[in-house]
Amino acid sequence: MQITVVEGDITQQEVDAVVNAANRAMRGGSGVDGAIHRAGGPAVLEDCRRRFPHGLATGDAGWTTAGDLAAFPSAGHLAAAAGLVPVPNDSGRRAGNLHKPRRYSRPLRRVFYLSAQTSMMRDGPSRDYYLKKRQHARTHNQAVIALARRRVDVLWALLRDNRTYAPTPPELAAAA
Repeated sequence: MQITVVEGDITQQEVDAVVNAANRAMRGGSGVDGAIHRAGGPAVLEDCRRRFPHGLATGDAGWTTAGDLAAFPSAGHLAAAAGLVPVPNDSGRRAGNLHKPRRYSRPLRRVFYLSAQTSMMRDGPSRDYYLKKRQHARTHNQAVIALARRRVDVLWALLRDNRTYAPTPPELAAAA
């Protein structure tokens, strides 16, 4: 494991996670906790209130949203930021020339890849999806990346709808 010390604004760093020793209430204020709340906007405070209405005991750990996800208007944009979808490299004469993106968040890609790899090891819909991809002659890495992309779609829908994961999907309203 490599640890790097960086001096600067913690809210502007490109990192996998921000670990902060906040006060019990987790309601912002001064210091690093306040800077995180200001950078993430009101969504961070709302999430803290919803997840931890009475705060956290000293020494406990919790997580919250990173704030406004407006930078990713769709699941496809989030997947592209993680390097999980090919991007066009069209010159005007050729169309459909797709390649791996040159600029993407490697830590974010790693999170989604490891999440997919872990989920496909256990029985359930993720493993079924992985095995289906393998039956369609996909390599292990291709199947895991396809599963990671699918998990991005699910995560995006949960964040968009402000829901928690449930193994059974919600009932759809009948079409009139």
